[in-house]
Order: sequence, then structure tokens, then C-alpha cells
Amino acid sequence: MKRVFENLINNSVKHNKRGTALFFSMKKEADTVCISIGDNGTGIPKELAQMVFEPFVVGDESRNSRQGTGLGLAIAKKIVEAHGGVIELVKFPKEGLSTEFRIWMYTDEE
Repeated sequence: MKRVFENLINNSVKHNKRGTALFFSMKKEADTVCISIGDNGTGIPKELAQMVFEPFVVGDESRNSRQGTGLGLAIAKKIVEAHGGVIELVKFPKEGLSTEFRIWMYTDEE
């Protein structure tokens, strides 16, 4: 799971201007834990939003010397799913956020 958080945080830092704030929250409900990671940066273009978890997807602004492989979010999704969870890009982020990812993990507790 460490790799999941690293990938999400690194993407936020790499694809936003200096001074962008990161936001984290965690909430437990019954047998589920919801982890939210977001930022108030430039956001993910609508045309990429549905494909962000597919391998090799990168935004136009990242097609420069800082370009990644486009594998970070695909890897994050595989890791979360291997742990029995779900990761999603939130269509309408919380107020003040431009990008928000939610990770739902299931626990054995109720």
C-alpha cells in the first residue's frame, strides 16, 4: 500500500504548480475504511478522467522532460485490488479540491 500512496502523492507533486496543497482523510464505517487523497491543483482533464487507471495514460502537460511512464495509477489500482479494495477518481471532489482519489478497503471488523 505504501507504493499506492507514493504514486498518488508523486503524481500530485509532479503535475501541479509549487504551492499546491495535498489533503488526506481516513474514515471507518462498519467493515470499510475510506481513504481520501486529493489536492487543490489544476485537476485531471475530463478527457483523461475515465482512463487514468489504464497503463501508459499521461496528460499533455506531462509530455516533457518530467514525463512519467503512465504506469503509476495502473499499478496503484492493481495493488489496491490485490488487497481486496477499490480505488476511484472522484467525479465531483470535495469543496476546495480539484482532484480526489478514494480508496475503499474492507476490514474483518464491524
